[in-house]
Amino acid sequence: MNLVDLKAKRHALLGDMKALNEKSGAEFEAEKYDALKKEVEALDAEIERKIEFLELEKKSAKLVVPAVTEDDTPVPPAGKEDTITVAHKRLDGKGEKFGALVLATMAANGGGMKGAHDFLVKKYGRRHEITKTLQAGSTPGSVLVPEDFANEVIELLRDQTVVRKLALRTIGLPQGQLTLPRQNSSATAQFIGENTAINATDMGFDSIQLSAKKLMSVTSLTSELLQDNVYGAEAMARDDLVQTMAQKEDEQLLRGTGSAIAPTSIKEIADGGSRVRNADDLTGAANQAAKVGLVRYDLGFLEQKLMEDNIPGDCVFIMSPRSFIFLRDMLDGNGNRAFPEMSGGSLNGYKFYISNKIPNNLGTGTNESEIYMMAPGQFLFGDSMGLELKSTDTGSYQIGGNLVSTFSTDSIAIRAISRFDFNSRHDEAVYYLDQVKWIS
Repeated sequence: MNLVDLKAKRHALLGDMKALNEKSGAEFEAEKYDALKKEVEALDAEIERKIEFLELEKKSAKLVVPAVTEDDTPVPPAGKEDTITVAHKRLDGKGEKFGALVLATMAANGGGMKGAHDFLVKKYGRRHEITKTLQAGSTPGSVLVPEDFANEVIELLRDQTVVRKLALRTIGLPQGQLTLPRQNSSATAQFIGENTAINATDMGFDSIQLSAKKLMSVTSLTSELLQDNVYGAEAMARDDLVQTMAQKEDEQLLRGTGSAIAPTSIKEIADGGSRVRNADDLTGAANQAAKVGLVRYDLGFLEQKLMEDNIPGDCVFIMSPRSFIFLRDMLDGNGNRAFPEMSGGSLNGYKFYISNKIPNNLGTGTNESEIYMMAPGQFLFGDSMGLELKSTDTGSYQIGGNLVSTFSTDSIAIRAISRFDFNSRHDEAVYYLDQVKWIS
């Protein structure tokens, strides 16, 4: 297997290990976990070996440059080497000058313009015409020498993902579907008098359905880019696909619209039960203390609702960067921070997360946002296959509705696929504030 396949397999194994690790007590399968761990360790060794070989292969071409004395006379090498050399003599012919510049170009592969210049100084001396030609930057010879480029590409700035960081309950969907029975009502009890019969009452049940939805991304690279390992192209393409998938998944699970082909979202679950409150408009508050009071009431409303619905487990807030900055910097009537605990990562005793997936341009005035409070342990992430990465140079991929052949274009297509679904054990596990216009 190539590096892409090896690393994709490793990622899938880690997903299986994570699912096992979340079990406890008798449910934890220690032997299976240890077996998966050994497979990951074996893959790590194979991946490391392949990367090491590629590095050695890149360094296999060796260039030895003979030294020179102070009077620019070259010193012959002590022994025979597999090197590229040019006889030290006056370069009168145009072909010879060109050959010297080509040789300088080859030397410059590891040192850019300076590497080429240093090579010519050692080879022909500082006063030689070919050295001066290279020093003259604008001459035709200088264009043969490559510019210096870093061995990395500056990464793309992306939104931080949130949903997967929450303590969701992850369950497997081995067949792509799963039905979970749920009790939705209980028997009742009442006080009765002597010799009085009581009517029996039954428990009520419904079910939660999880059906895997497919998320996919495809990219392509030229064969030359991968073969020459330019900027670590293979790893860069893989990491870009993984990040792209994570971004789309986070966007959908937080505020997306569910359908037959896309999972429901945290917002949709809350909207389904009208578990939302319009945040207070602070512009009408009499003073700073009044503003703080309104904000505390709104945040307390969310907490109260979750407690009244008997939602167990730890809860968290999710908000936009704008809301976070407002709350962090908000002062009370005495000029002190209203929520000093935010510097330690909590708000009213609950952990909070910040996401750019929550807009600040909602509402008719395009200046509104949302703040969510939820119990992550009451949400189910049904995973069917983890994240699968595959590459091919014999298939085809689609661009703008047109099929492109990898074989005909000598390119490689890399595909990422995951299949999952999302739902809640109890829909009451999330409430949110709407129409949040809090701006510092």
